Amino acid sequence: MVLIVQERLLYTRQNFLKIMIIVLSFPFMPHLLALVRVARLVRVVRLFRILTVTVRGLRATRASLAGQSLMYVACITTLLVIAGASLLLVIEPSTVGEDFWASIWWAVVTVTTVGYGDIAPSTPYGRVVAVVLMLSGLGLISTLAASISAYFVGTERETEFQAMTERLERIEKLLQERNTAEQERDSMTPGLSSRGDP
Repeated sequence: MVLIVQERLLYTRQNFLKIMIIVLSFPFMPHLLALVRVARLVRVVRLFRILTVTVRGLRATRASLAGQSLMYVACITTLLVIAGASLLLVIEPSTVGEDFWASIWWAVVTVTTVGYGDIAPSTPYGRVVAVVLMLSGLGLISTLAASISAYFVGTERETEFQAMTERLERIEKLLQERNTAEQERDSMTPGLSSRGDP
């Protein structure tokens, strides 16, 4: 793209990380294999890019779903699953066999706190990613349980409120009937008081 675009300098500034990843991770010739140490630098650049995209995604999710707590937590957890899978793939490619879907599987199993153990990070950085996923999974499960409880409590209160309203309407109707009956009785016997004394 640098060769095709008209404003090469602007394109290079806007896509610096992409260009660095392509240039540093692609071996041009067999004698460039000595640059394996530079490939480690590419991992750092990839980690930085994943973290940058994750932070932007979290900000956008927070802005768009601030009022809907369950959707907000579910979106954040999904974003963290994808970011965690990508981080594990960059940090420990041999652990997941350099397969993105295997790292997604590991992230989903970790976030749901099932932990089958078929894939387990072995480096401290991979374990930190696993801990973050576990904690976000606990947050998702807690929020889900709270939302379900709130729904049932709200439904129960609504039912109780309807029953109480119907009961109050019946009481008011009986009181009205009694007052009407007393008024009719008082109008038929003008000399008697409402208590029935002569």
